[in-house]
Amino acid sequence: MGVTGELGGNATPRPRLAALLPRVGLAGALGGALAATHVWLRIDEVSSPRWHVIPGGLAHGGLLATVATLLAWGLAARRWPARLLAVPLAGWLGWLASWPPLAMAVGLNVMPDPAWPGLLLMPFVAFGSVAALAFLGWGALRQLGARRPGVHLAVGVAAGVLGSLPFWIAFEVGSPWYALPHGVAWGGLVGLGAWSAGRRARAPGGAGPAEAQDQLRLGPAPR
Repeated sequence: MGVTGELGGNATPRPRLAALLPRVGLAGALGGALAATHVWLRIDEVSSPRWHVIPGGLAHGGLLATVATLLAWGLAARRWPARLLAVPLAGWLGWLASWPPLAMAVGLNVMPDPAWPGLLLMPFVAFGSVAALAFLGWGALRQLGARRPGVHLAVGVAAGVLGSLPFWIAFEVGSPWYALPHGVAWGGLVGLGAWSAGRRARAPGGAGPAEAQDQLRLGPAPR
């Protein structure tokens, strides 16, 4: 039984990793840079953010997108219990990779309070929830091969908005409403990047050798 790229459709080729990561990484970096530019222009608190918040946001957004989609690509062929268990792991790893450049740029602590439950929960407040929700859609629910751009936009925007909201509430930097434009910008761009990688894989000859166009499977291929 082939895994569907969308709920209820036919099995679709998994995007080539070499096509997927550059697209989502660059899209996430652009989204992060746009969000950081907004912070630079509008917020005077938090050590008076200076221009270097922009490259910090660029690195943050790119790494966040890369980690989430890399895990989604790598674990999409696993059975559903393993994929669901990997959701918090995606959040923690996404935070670990993407939080330091942003935190250093705006003068926040890079590492959370080691006392319980800071080390466990703080990563999900500091944008780890973005990676967790992105993995939930693209990895746990296996939407990385979806044909429709709207599916990717929905996954990316939902992850960007809902996943960043805890940060804006907890850190009181600017307004919680900032989660909406920042999340839409980041998630929309990353979603389009993921869709374009899958579109290239589905194009005749677009994904390279046939063995690169892996079909995601729930189980053994039909005989």
